[in-house]
Amino acid sequence: MAYTPQGTIAFYRVPWKSDYKDVRLFTSKTEESNYFSSPLRVEQNYTYIRDKQAIKVNANAEAMSQYNYIRYMNENFSLKWFYAFITGVEYINQNACYVYFEQDVYTTWWDCFNIKSAFVEREHTNDDSDAYNTETESIQVTKYQQDYVGYGTNFTPNSLGTGLDDDGKRIVVVSINVPYLKFLDKSPEGAQENRDFVLEHSTDQMYETIINGAGTGLSYVVFKTASDYAKFLSVMNLSGQIESIIAVFCMRDNIFDSMFTTHDPQSLPQPTGIYKPYKHIGEVVFYDRDGTTVIGTDRYAKLFISGINSNYTITNTFTVANVSGYTPKNRKIFHYPFCKWVIDAQNGNSIDIIPQLSQFSNSITIFSDIALDISATARIIPQNYALSETIGAQTIDYYNLNNSISFEASYNVPFEKDNAMIWKALNGNTTATQLKNARDKINLDILMGGLDMASAFGAGALNMAITPANLTGITASSNATRGITGAIGAGRQTVSEATDMVRASARDIMQLAEIESNLSDKNNLPSQSMNMTLDNAYVAQRNMMKVAVRHMCPTLSEVKKYDNYLSKYGYATNAFKLPNLTGRTNWNYVKTTEITITPVAQNSYAPTDTELRVIEDIFNNGVTFWHINDVGNYGDYTNEIVGDTNG
Repeated sequence: MAYTPQGTIAFYRVPWKSDYKDVRLFTSKTEESNYFSSPLRVEQNYTYIRDKQAIKVNANAEAMSQYNYIRYMNENFSLKWFYAFITGVEYINQNACYVYFEQDVYTTWWDCFNIKSAFVEREHTNDDSDAYNTETESIQVTKYQQDYVGYGTNFTPNSLGTGLDDDGKRIVVVSINVPYLKFLDKSPEGAQENRDFVLEHSTDQMYETIINGAGTGLSYVVFKTASDYAKFLSVMNLSGQIESIIAVFCMRDNIFDSMFTTHDPQSLPQPTGIYKPYKHIGEVVFYDRDGTTVIGTDRYAKLFISGINSNYTITNTFTVANVSGYTPKNRKIFHYPFCKWVIDAQNGNSIDIIPQLSQFSNSITIFSDIALDISATARIIPQNYALSETIGAQTIDYYNLNNSISFEASYNVPFEKDNAMIWKALNGNTTATQLKNARDKINLDILMGGLDMASAFGAGALNMAITPANLTGITASSNATRGITGAIGAGRQTVSEATDMVRASARDIMQLAEIESNLSDKNNLPSQSMNMTLDNAYVAQRNMMKVAVRHMCPTLSEVKKYDNYLSKYGYATNAFKLPNLTGRTNWNYVKTTEITITPVAQNSYAPTDTELRVIEDIFNNGVTFWHINDVGNYGDYTNEIVGDTNG
């Protein structure tokens, strides 16, 4: 049966190529028909047109070279349009040529397949929020620069080095003992001024600071004035207890007063069990010479840290609105590896924070917590960070110790150990007794020596008085001689005893002088500076006891380059999902590594298995689906999400 050939071929010049890197995506047959409604040339009355075969056109080859695309329909058999790329033009004569072509598989069959599953390597997201796009881009940034720095709460004590009485500081003494001290007046009898009090007895006392149920085994004594702190050190030296002090540190007053609770232990119920008492902690009592009469009392330590105020928190939030002054088109530019936050303790320690693992990539909130040991340590903890892939959906504040950093929140304060005073305190009773005994012995030597001389001279006189002048056989002259001889003997005995007395007194006086000289030497013992670990001196003296939060990014030119890359090729996805072919105003890029496509018949037509494999390869090789006719023109790379009013 004869038929009239009705094959129609329309010629076009389209902005996409047969490599399928770019595809004009149609979402309806009407949109497709409108696009191809104005062909540049039409040839009709062809017999059956088949793919990958040449067609003869009655036209000059040069004239046909302006076209790169055709669509054809075999109207005798169906009303379906097939689309094809012109692959070559062959000269026949000046009025005829052959045109070679191969099918544009995607445009021909775009509405005749379904995507069943796919592993999407990258694509344009239709949700540019941080929580939805946490996959890290495989791009290596070689050099970062700081485009913003903010500072956390300043822990540096105010007016450092100008005197404790200035506002802004708290001194804390860490000690294992704050004893109850009893001093006894050892001054000579009758002395009213410059009385010499000697430590008679020391009773260990401790008010142990408990932090969240954990004992520290230490007392933390707090001072608000220089005079009170100086009194404490003086008493600890005077009592020989200065070595009970483990450390002394200084803190900023407003932070200390907010972070710690303090008490006077004497106003609290007394402990029981294994705990040391603190009924008389930090108390001094002065007794008169009799050891029972109280002359006076004093408190040299009154205020102690009792715990940490759990209701007080220090938080700081840092936000950047752009990157190096440039507002990126893609939110992911705020993510690592393009940008990162660095929490810098300014003591040589820092930690990198991955922005996309925070609640907001262009903002970071840090929480400052305090811990006590022999100083106050601040731990800086990022909030709402690294908890889950959907962290942006979290409404509760969290913090992550694994991604925190610490620095000293206090400044070490050296103090003086008065070795002479300590020696005196620990040997006071012994030396006082030695001095008293030496003085008493000298006084006794003087007294007894006088009595001995008087006794000797008295004996000589008595000897002369009782010699009888009329004894039988003894003349008066011999009696007189005996009396004189007795007087001389008595005189010699007196002189000898006086000499012995002087020698004994001299020895006792020299012994006293030796004791006093020894005491004088002890008073000349040099003092010693303690607590000289000043590792944090640099940051304290330069007002740098605060964390620096730095936003790091590439150079401006690189930031723009990476931003355009993301605009062109979308975000790394690496997930099993149906790819986004639409959702952006101008184009959507999609690249899969695994995709399964099945045919869907339209008007009894469906792609072959070979054609389906071609379509799968298009996705696996990476393809940009264009929603505008100016295919391939990225312009300024603006490609907003459809319906996104945030810009």
